Order: sequence, then C-alpha cells, then structure tokens
Amino acid sequence: MRTDIDASFTPAQIPEEDKAPTAEVDPVVRAALPRGSTVKIVTTHGASFWAIAKKVEVALPDGSDKSYFLKIYSSDVGKRMAEAEFEGTAAVHAALPRNTSGAIGWGTYESDPNKHFLLLDFHDIEDEMPHTSELVSVIAKLHQETLSPNGKFGFHVGIYGGCQPIDTSWTDTWEEFFTRTFQNSLKGEEAIQGHDYEMTELGEAMINKVIPRLLRPMESGGRKLKPCLLHGDLWHGNVGIDLATDEPMLYDFSSLQTPRKLITGLTVVEMHPWRATRYRINRTHQKAYRRLVEPSAPEEDHDDRNALYGVFNDLTVSSNWSANKQTREL
Repeated sequence: MRTDIDASFTPAQIPEEDKAPTAEVDPVVRAALPRGSTVKIVTTHGASFWAIAKKVEVALPDGSDKSYFLKIYSSDVGKRMAEAEFEGTAAVHAALPRNTSGAIGWGTYESDPNKHFLLLDFHDIEDEMPHTSELVSVIAKLHQETLSPNGKFGFHVGIYGGCQPIDTSWTDTWEEFFTRTFQNSLKGEEAIQGHDYEMTELGEAMINKVIPRLLRPMESGGRKLKPCLLHGDLWHGNVGIDLATDEPMLYDFSSLQTPRKLITGLTVVEMHPWRATRYRINRTHQKAYRRLVEPSAPEEDHDDRNALYGVFNDLTVSSNWSANKQTREL
C-alpha cells in the first residue's frame, strides 16, 4: 500500500490562452462587481484540475482599489461545482468572517454557456500552515457555533469531492448519510479504476458490517448527534495564512451539515485527511482539537471511526484521476 502520490503525477497546467493578462471580463462577471467600478487588470492566479483561478483588480467609484478572486469552471459539472462552492463559502463565511473570503456571486458566462464562474473577495494568502493551535481553534469555532437548520444531516445543494458528486439530500441519521455517501463513492471509484473482485467484497463488508458497527452506537441507547457546518475538504492545500492579518484562512469549501462531535474523524469529509501521512494536517492537529472538543460516545471507537473515514478519503482520491491508476494503492 502506498502512503503518498507518486512524484510523476502530473499537476494541473494553465492553458496558454489564460496566461496573458487582460482587462476584459464576461458581462455577467462585470455585473457582479460593484456598480460603477472599472476593471484594471485580470491575471491568472493558478489552476486546478477543475478550474482556472484569476485575480480581478478593479477601481471603485470612490477612487480606491479592490481585488476579487475569480474561479472559472467548464462543462455542466462545472456549473454545479461553482454553485456548490458559492453556497459552501457563503455558509462558512457567515460563521468565520475573519478566516474566509466573502462570496460575491456565481453564474454562467454570457459569452460562453459552457463556462461558469465563482466570484469571491480576494485575499493574499501565504502557502504556509498556520500555527496548530490557531488553526484548530478556527475549526472548533466553526463546529461548535453552527447548527443544522433542520436538525438533519446534509446540505441544501449537492457538493463535490474533487469532480465526484456527493449526494447531500437530508437524512435523519448520520449512519444513513454516510452509508449512502460511501456506497456512491465505491461506485465512482470503480467507474474510474475498473472492477476489482476484492474491492467489491471489501466494499460490501464495509457497508453491511463495519459502518453499522462503528456509526450506529453514536445514535443508539439515548445518544444523539447534533449536526454542525463543516468545511468539507479540509486538507493542507485548502489552508493558508492571510498576509494582511496573519490569521488562518480556509478556502475551497464543500460544506455540509454532519455530526458535531466525532473527534479524530469528525466527519465524512472533515478530519479524515488528518490521518494520512501524505497530509501536513496530521495527528498533532487531532490532539490539539481534542483538547477543545470532546469525542462522541462511545469514545473507545473514535480511532476506528477515523480509520473508516480515512478509507472514504482514499476512495475519493482514487476516483478523481482516471489517468493515474496508482491512487487505488493509497
């Protein structure tokens, strides 16, 4: 079993047509900017496998300058990804205004119906890990001070794990939500990596035995889980330091409402990357978080629950890159 992704893995590339600066934006993007503002320059800020990121610098009517973060997706899947990230960012920003960007708008290009955008406030972010205590304090604040609007598990729009859709329709129990998510992830992974008899057997055992054994006790015998808002894709690539405030910054949200107290495996998509050695958010952060938030009962199962969520994380990674078959070995 591999513990990292091979160095030969090809990173996302910026297309040639996006490398040159410009002063043009699509009319729907311009309409989302402050009325009376003037676009000064648009520069490409980076690329992922799903989108191109740009910095839009504008002159406001009062003579001051302001910058915005523009993310451009392609395809119909990109449209749903833009909506999901907008809704997730808006929800988390309401709880953590100092540690996230404000969500300005999203939509489809007027000039090209196959392009879709997300517009956020721009922050200069240093690609460094915040101090452990500062980062986990921000995360704990999000988990402790938010509640599901209806007491259920899910989110009001579908979200994505990379380019893989996650069904976030509301469920009454965490076991029901996670089982559905795990089943769909198995199907998505097989579609990318191909059928494997051993994987099928293991997947059935996870669904029928492991998940009920580890998750059902949290909502049995009078125990009750309270769903809270999550980041949704919390790994070191989505964390940095705001150069203007020196505070932790979180971004690239795939938010949903899941259990508040599942320490060292807080949720299906929150702390599971903290377990794998390939991530810089690790067990040190888990221990620091545990000092702020107690684990859900039964406490003796919490590390096994984290291992279960770690399996889901590896399935997600394996289902996102059809050109790299090594990800199944994680």
